[in-house]
Amino acid sequence: MVETRADIRAITGGVDTHADVHVAAALDPIGGLLGVKEFPATAAGYGGLMSWLGGFGPAWAARPIS
Repeated sequence: MVETRADIRAITGGVDTHADVHVAAALDPIGGLLGVKEFPATAAGYGGLMSWLGGFGPAWAARPIS
């Protein structure tokens, strides 16, 4: 019998917002830096940011995103 286990850990994303770009950082559950990337401050850039962040694993918002 083969047992499979999914180890899912939520990551934390932080975003430094500016007029023209947003700089995002992804952190693992113990605060280790997974990556930093810059995105244009547009609807398409925001979509790219969320897609990039989701590529590291499930992300949870600490407060509503508006």
